[in-house]
Amino acid sequence: FSSFTSTIKLDIDSLRSSNNVFDSISAKFELVGAKQSMFIHGKQDSSLIAEIAGLIDLSQDIVILELNKVDLYYNKFHIKNADQISVAYDPSDNSRTFEFSKFKLTSNFLDVDLNGKISINKESDFTAEITDIDIPGIMQYAYNPKSVYAVKESRKFKTPISGKIRRISMYYKGFMDNPKLSMEMNTGVIRYQQIKVGRVDAFIDYADRNLSTDVLVSNAQGKGSLRLTGNIPFSNPLVTPDSSSYSDVLTRPVDVSLKASNFQINFFSKVIPNFSEVRGFLDGEIKATGTVAEPILTGNAEITKGRFFFSWNGLYYRFEST
Repeated sequence: FSSFTSTIKLDIDSLRSSNNVFDSISAKFELVGAKQSMFIHGKQDSSLIAEIAGLIDLSQDIVILELNKVDLYYNKFHIKNADQISVAYDPSDNSRTFEFSKFKLTSNFLDVDLNGKISINKESDFTAEITDIDIPGIMQYAYNPKSVYAVKESRKFKTPISGKIRRISMYYKGFMDNPKLSMEMNTGVIRYQQIKVGRVDAFIDYADRNLSTDVLVSNAQGKGSLRLTGNIPFSNPLVTPDSSSYSDVLTRPVDVSLKASNFQINFFSKVIPNFSEVRGFLDGEIKATGTVAEPILTGNAEITKGRFFFSWNGLYYRFEST
């Protein structure tokens, strides 16, 4: 490649790919030696605009991708690079490794930061962190992305849920056939309309076909909690399990505890169809032991000062339960 140079320019007014039609695409690729610079700009009506500029370095045994600009607009969702992006790929048969040394994306609804190595054949050590996740914004793009252009109030996307997931951190170490995985998640206070519902803190670890969980749901005022802890047998999520590993998981012991302490059940009041204003306090502990194939449930739970509103007949009902 050392003495080879080339320049390719593309200007396309309209391009159809499957069911997608792009209004315009402009691209320029310039190869000097073993370094390929590129600039790509594409547009699909007013809903999608993308612009990417960077360099691919082919001068070494590894392929290095450096992106100076990543700019993507999708239905007013704007994501861009916070700094230069650098990703290296080792294609050798005994490696096949991607290394993220610099990879940060920021947007109006969340931020993403990737760092470390993901390898097919070698040991991985990778971290992904997503922060400042706006729950209403994500729900809008999941259920009705076109509503961002709505002018009339009746056509705007509305969700009674508000709040943010402050952080989701994911870690991957080890080899694909025997990985160690971890996830941490923390939310801020989640609201339903004007009601402070509470927050969630979750810690999940996976290793040696075992899922270790510690999930805490706290009421808004910190006066009550619901906590799930324990160990659950689980197949390796990175590979397709064979019959022997599947059978092994089924026969492994389960040890899970769900413990409630003065937990206000109105946390769940909006997810039960036809019921609203479900109130009361939950106390107790339920344990699951045995195996995945034959679990054994023990324990007890009690609801005090229970009340719910049944929307079909407009009546309130009081209840106590053990």
